[in-house]
Amino acid sequence: MLRGKLLVAFAVAVLAGGCQEGGSDTVETTVDSNGGATVTEPTASSNLTMVDRRQPPALNIAPDGISLIDVNSGSAHHITFGRPRDEAVDAARAALGAPEGEAEMAECGAGPMTMVEFEGGLTFNIMDGNFVGWSLDGVQQGSITTTSGIGLGSTRAQLENAYAVEMVEESTLGHEFTAGAMSGLLTSPEPDGKITDLWAGTSCVFR
Repeated sequence: MLRGKLLVAFAVAVLAGGCQEGGSDTVETTVDSNGGATVTEPTASSNLTMVDRRQPPALNIAPDGISLIDVNSGSAHHITFGRPRDEAVDAARAALGAPEGEAEMAECGAGPMTMVEFEGGLTFNIMDGNFVGWSLDGVQQGSITTTSGIGLGSTRAQLENAYAVEMVEESTLGHEFTAGAMSGLLTSPEPDGKITDLWAGTSCVFR
């Protein structure tokens, strides 16, 4: 009888030890009045559940670069123009996925650039291995905005509530504006005119 109880105790100890070594499962054990043991199925730990619930970061455009927002904690990592290409591209990859394409632009006014394109119409401008600008166009439907919520589809009235806006004389591009260090195009100069394009930093815009 004593030997049987020892074997049961040994079996419970082995199962519990395996659980602690893995660190991801728990085993519940009950002992009846006769010294018998019942072992339930392993259950997932709370740590695994929390990992499953974590959301990918969000990306905001800014007049001087981009911000990567940890939506789980609210913390932000700001990447300004002039930072290495890989730092900016890796941040965008974490939020938007791998780049969708890359093109070389040899005839930009500021000099040759590499254009790295992401989902949602966002393009990074790269010169001499550094992130120097971004542009956002309406070719793809996306929801990328500034921290003030300004993005494609925002109206001139909404833009002016967030930034000091100056309309540029109508160019070959259309109804062009500047908003601090950002520039862009509107469908019309009226308050309900909508943004169709945004860019900031060193650009490759042909007028």
